Amino acid sequence: MMAPMTTPRRTSLLASLGLVASALTVLSNLSSPASAGIVTTPLAPCTEVGPRPCIVSATRNGDPVAPPYEVQAQSFTIDGSKHVTFAATKTGQYDMGFAELTAVWAVTVDMGTTVPRVVTGKGQGVTVTRTVPGGSHRVTVVARPVTVSGQCDQSAWPWTCPEWEPAHDPENQQWDSTLDADITDYGVWEDVEQRKAMYGMNYFTNVAATSVPPEISHDGATDTDYLLIRLANRRFLEDGSTLVHGQAELRIPNAFLRLAYGVPNPELMTGGSLSVSGTAGGTVSVTQESGDDAMLVDIASLEFPDITSSPRMMARAASSAKLVRVKRGAITPTRPRITKAVRVSGSKGKVVFTKAKPRGAKVTGYTARCVRPGQTVTAQGRFDRITVTGLTPGKSYKCQVRAKSKAGPGRWSRGKSL
Repeated sequence: MMAPMTTPRRTSLLASLGLVASALTVLSNLSSPASAGIVTTPLAPCTEVGPRPCIVSATRNGDPVAPPYEVQAQSFTIDGSKHVTFAATKTGQYDMGFAELTAVWAVTVDMGTTVPRVVTGKGQGVTVTRTVPGGSHRVTVVARPVTVSGQCDQSAWPWTCPEWEPAHDPENQQWDSTLDADITDYGVWEDVEQRKAMYGMNYFTNVAATSVPPEISHDGATDTDYLLIRLANRRFLEDGSTLVHGQAELRIPNAFLRLAYGVPNPELMTGGSLSVSGTAGGTVSVTQESGDDAMLVDIASLEFPDITSSPRMMARAASSAKLVRVKRGAITPTRPRITKAVRVSGSKGKVVFTKAKPRGAKVTGYTARCVRPGQTVTAQGRFDRITVTGLTPGKSYKCQVRAKSKAGPGRWSRGKSL
């Protein structure tokens, strides 16, 4: 992800069709592509016959972006992935000041034939909308800026982020308010099916160093893939006393949950269907997106342990780093609850129960079992009552029920005497 800079070279673009009184400029000196020797192309405002990608519109608090504010944008290709990056600036600076934290920016990019699978960046309260009007891919990013504090050494894991030391570390600075985004077709990913399933993955944060997009790792215990997010930040803001509160907003599309997590019906997932670890000290919210298209993972109030100048601590790479793992949780149906178990004849009984709730796998039916010493009788059904036959007259049984699904059976209900 591009790092904000304080003195970018920039070339002003003329206002064009649909962008009256806006201010769009070129990002010709971004650290990531420029330092890697990548050829970048400035993005111009869109015209009916102009090249793509281009900027369709840019607003700040609902009004067209105008000086001293600008949107700087460029496109480039690296390692087989096509990218469009843009950043908000004020008087040419990526650091727009604390007062800008409440501003709402909206930028729409026409990607042309480039598929916008993954969108990442620095921002908060982010909404990403993808549309394909007339066969051309468009992406709209609505977001507020964030405070990003410090730089980190990412040459080896765990990453380290020194605290503010102006005497010998003038580059380890802070952006009181900054906003940027990277839109990519994720062409670098060789697994074609997983690459397709990444369409709709969004990840925005205020953490100085992070793996973008989240890495795909494998869990041997469950034989499923999961997302791994590397995070690192210094502990305090530039003032040396205010704690950094790390935050991250992750959108995981259902197609990815189905393919990589093995969830047959991700639209039925609940918060407990995903397990998020590595966020000690922070808060985590996992919800199903309205419309059932993705799961949303919001992480807030992360704190990062201090790194001192002590050689002993530095040798231990005193953890300013955190590993956040987003794994598959319980996706089988919940436990039913038996409300009644009655004998209808000497050899036959009826079990009535409340239905199980799916958590990522549709309920395909139920199994009832009635047990006594030396005998177990089972029966199958699709509804909230099952008749069990083959009982021994005059003998008492304890009955249970569990739901069936493509992900496997749920847990047995509590037993009820028959």
